[in-house]
Amino acid sequence: ISIINYVKRTKENVVLVDASNEGQFTNDPYIKKNKVQSLLCAPILNKGELSGIIYLENDLTTGAFTKERVNILQILASQAAI
Repeated sequence: ISIINYVKRTKENVVLVDASNEGQFTNDPYIKKNKVQSLLCAPILNKGELSGIIYLENDLTTGAFTKERVNILQILASQAAI
């Protein structure tokens, strides 16, 4: 919830390569409980307005969300927002 609220407030992507061990959300109860490895949370914007949020996580491997994958998701999300 804290990550989703952060993205909602800032309209910035959050990409955590190793969510359980690095970054500002390591103490998040959900991340600790579920041992989240990789995490991506991104706003879906339409004309600068937030219309949704994408939240993806992987609990099997670190580094699942590369820059290339984030770029593709942003393109798809912007099309979805329209």
